[in-house]
Amino acid sequence: MHRSRRFSGLPRGYLLALALMIPLNGWLVDCVGPKRVYLSCFGLFTAASTLCGLATSIEQLIAFRVLQGMAGGLLAPMAQMMIARYSGDRMARMMSLVSMPVLIAPIFGPSLAGAVLHVASWHWLFLLNLPVGIAAIIFASFLLPPDDALRPRRLDWVGFLLVSPGLVFLLHGLNRIGTTTSGSKGLYELELLASAILLVTFFVRGLKKGATGLIDLRLFLSGNFRNRR
Repeated sequence: MHRSRRFSGLPRGYLLALALMIPLNGWLVDCVGPKRVYLSCFGLFTAASTLCGLATSIEQLIAFRVLQGMAGGLLAPMAQMMIARYSGDRMARMMSLVSMPVLIAPIFGPSLAGAVLHVASWHWLFLLNLPVGIAAIIFASFLLPPDDALRPRRLDWVGFLLVSPGLVFLLHGLNRIGTTTSGSKGLYELELLASAILLVTFFVRGLKKGATGLIDLRLFLSGNFRNRR
């Protein structure tokens, strides 16, 4: 039972680390540049995946998965942002091409993983990402256009400390509250309450801060975002 609980920390650790880092994406892109952020995060994701494959204990595996999730949290929004910046009038075609792996992966992923496990150990589920990641980094370094002029801005630490823990509490609370006994649900209900307070405070503060906040929430009020003409 104790071992199964430790294994259950693998997906949660990755997901929570991913949610923790996503809000930093916009700030990093402005200060470092989209191409540099993309290549750095892809490199970190590939390195963390390799470390997962080389892990010799469940504790190491969880730690490396958390590192992989942090890189993935910064990498996840980059595809949409790259399309928006560089595709121009080919955006619809590019979006359809990018969405294909998202649709295909859940269909063929389990079968491919099962085939790998049939002939090799679980380590190769992570080690196979190394050649794929290296190839992707090489292609991206040549194909992506150079970064435009940077727009450095101060990091909104208050906003980050509101939204990132709020997202983590929300995901963890929702994940655990449905799988625990009634006696321990109170802790996760408090976690969801804390999440609601943090996120509401972030949104109220973010609307006042505007472009100087961690995320410019006023963009959600624009006619372009709501697809109004």
